Amino acid sequence: MNIYIYVSMIIGVNEVGDCETACTVVVTQPMEEPKFTSLLRSAKAVEGSPIMLDGKVTGHPMPTIRWLKNEQEFIPDGDRVKAYLNEDGTFGLTFEKSTGDDKGTYTAVAESDEGSAARSNANVAIKTRLKEGVEKSAPSFGRPMGDVACDEGQKLRITTPVKGNPIPEFSWTKNGSPISGNVHFFSDGELVSTFINHFDITPHVRNLYDTKNGYIYI
Repeated sequence: MNIYIYVSMIIGVNEVGDCETACTVVVTQPMEEPKFTSLLRSAKAVEGSPIMLDGKVTGHPMPTIRWLKNEQEFIPDGDRVKAYLNEDGTFGLTFEKSTGDDKGTYTAVAESDEGSAARSNANVAIKTRLKEGVEKSAPSFGRPMGDVACDEGQKLRITTPVKGNPIPEFSWTKNGSPISGNVHFFSDGELVSTFINHFDITPHVRNLYDTKNGYIYI
C-alpha cells in the first residue's frame, strides 16, 4: 500500500502576538484487485519466426504476472523466450524464434496481495515452412507496399502479403541496415508485419529459390 505523509500548519498573527497549530496528514491509496484492461490475443507464426503475446493489467499494488502453458506452469528461459512487466502495467511474452513445440494455449495470471487472480488466454499456432503437396516457388509480394504516414512517437504496424514455398524467411532494414531496438517482427506464412514507431524500412524475404524486396517510406 502506498502511504503519503505530510504536515499541515496554520499560523495566526495580529498586533498582539501569534499562534500556530499543526497536524499530520496521512493519505493512503486504496487497494484494487488485478484487472486486465487489454487481453492477450491468439497468434500464429511460421516456424522460426518471432511471436509476441502482450496485454495490460491494472491493480494496486501492481500485480505480478505468472504464465501457464496448457494449464501447466510455464517459466520462460530468459533467452529465446522472455517475459516482461512494465511499470505502466503493459506485459508480455516474446519468442525470439518459434519452434513447433511452442504451439499451445498460454495463460497470463495476474496476482497480488489484494485478492483474486485475473486470467487472460491466447492460443499459439505454428506452421512448418514447407507446404507438403504444393509445388515449390520463389518468394513474391502479394501486392506492392504503399507509402504510410504517421505522427511522431505513435505506434505503427506495417503489413504486407508474401507468397512462396517454402514459406520465405524475412528481414527488415532501415536505410539498408538491419533494424534494431524496440521493434517487433512477425510472420504467419501469409503476411509479414513489423510494429515500429517511425523509420524508413525495406522488407526483404527469401527462400531457397529467389529473393524479393519491397519498399516503404515513413
